[in-house]
Amino acid sequence: MSESLERTMAILAAAVAMTTGTTSGVAAEKALPIGVKVGADAVSQYVWRGQLLTDDPVFQPGATVSYKGLSLNAWGSFDMTDIHETSGQAWHLQEVDYTLAYAYSPIAGLDLQAGAIVYTFPGTAFDSTSELFASATLSKVLLAPTLAVYRDIDEADSWYGNVGISHTFALTEKLGLALGANVGLGDSDYHGFYFGEPRNGLSDLLLSSSLNYALNEHVTLSLYLKFSDMIGSTLRSSARTTYGDADMVFGGVNATVAF
Repeated sequence: MSESLERTMAILAAAVAMTTGTTSGVAAEKALPIGVKVGADAVSQYVWRGQLLTDDPVFQPGATVSYKGLSLNAWGSFDMTDIHETSGQAWHLQEVDYTLAYAYSPIAGLDLQAGAIVYTFPGTAFDSTSELFASATLSKVLLAPTLAVYRDIDEADSWYGNVGISHTFALTEKLGLALGANVGLGDSDYHGFYFGEPRNGLSDLLLSSSLNYALNEHVTLSLYLKFSDMIGSTLRSSARTTYGDADMVFGGVNATVAF
């Protein structure tokens, strides 16, 4: 295990230990109308929609504040090595995203969400961009099918969709195994912008598995493994040329605190 990864694991462990002690009395208090969730991941690679953005470990913290159906999230990604830092300095901030969303369930088992995401890339040569999105999940149907649609209204000026299924198996009272599969679709503007292949159709495949352990009412620890691949020989070849790889197996650990 690299020194940077060991340091990140120590940070996660310390955060969990501190949170366990400070949240023990929260359940006895009156629930706040505002929800707060804070989490952090240490991941072996940064992969997004089939794109290998960092071929080294990354640290990705995030925080969400919610009121009823409205939520605001801030999320960041730090390179844990000097892979993207010309000065040779590790722990470089690569990306910061902001998401404003509203969730609504008109009937039991139908979960709707819509919002906007702003992607920023401080300290890099990439321009910021923004997306509008909407999603629908049938949470009470077998495999909880989900459909999400994203519209880039800035740099890419494109459409991207994602269809997914998932299921969680309860192994013990506190331990669960979550399995999922997602397929992405893009229009010609999306594939042209990110891969140099302007065509409509299937884009990427993501398979995921996660062991989730509820440490207590507020703290969850997760260990996960994922497989990502581009769909089709043309996109797979373009991904290897542009990003260095097209089919990746990567994993990580997560600690989340919610109250």
